[in-house]
Amino acid sequence: MSELTASKPKCLLPIGSYPMIWYSLNMLKRIGFKEIIVITLDSAKTEITNLPKKFDLELTLDVVTIPALSMSGSISSHGEEFGTADAIRLIHDKLKANRIMVVSSDLVTDVQLRHLTDLHSVHSSSLTALFSHSVLDHKSVEVPGPKSKPKKERDFVGIDHANSQLCYFKSEADVDGGVLSLGRKILQEHPKITMYNNLLDAHFYILDKWVCDFIKADQQISTIKGELIPKLVKKQFSVTSNQVGKASSNEVDDTPNPPASITNGERNKKRKHR
Repeated sequence: MSELTASKPKCLLPIGSYPMIWYSLNMLKRIGFKEIIVITLDSAKTEITNLPKKFDLELTLDVVTIPALSMSGSISSHGEEFGTADAIRLIHDKLKANRIMVVSSDLVTDVQLRHLTDLHSVHSSSLTALFSHSVLDHKSVEVPGPKSKPKKERDFVGIDHANSQLCYFKSEADVDGGVLSLGRKILQEHPKITMYNNLLDAHFYILDKWVCDFIKADQQISTIKGELIPKLVKKQFSVTSNQVGKASSNEVDDTPNPPASITNGERNKKRKHR
């Protein structure tokens, strides 16, 4: 990807007749959004600001820039690559709604977003994430750019399809000895969990405002997928079910327990799961 973004930010790379970010903006416009905060590099600010007028999107964009390390990355407050949670922290003071929708600029999908917002509301979730089944055999697909040793990038995802609850989430790189372990409390509350190792995180999230406040307070959380979601999923089972709804923001090692479940909006070509 670095070769493609050497002269143009990733979000502005063309897909068909439009820049990549147009698809995300247009998707949000279709479900009624009028104002959107866009977080990007300074090099892309002018072009992104002009997108609504250029493509008749009828949107008001608040374009916020982040410190530029290069055309392909940025520096976070602790010197590492700028992650999705760092982006939430950057604009925290601008977040006024009770729920926040986070969408990556590279998401191109025909999924019905209202299905996900309804799912979030029905289950009173703290976080809802969208996953997709991988249809590519990465061993047979040639990846552009320099050849390197494959990284452990799969995620192990456990879902209770009875209520779409995300019960387990761990990166392959974080699994010790190749063995997955589920706590007794998880199995007591969710005796039937389907485990996946072929789901792709679509980088689409619905967050309750308290989750954004938690990100703001914890400077060690840099990414939503790699650090926030595993922590929230684990904390669902830190206290008994009837205590979860009453948990205060400083319980269990100062990490707030989700007041409800973490839900998943899984999608494949044939069916949707609630």
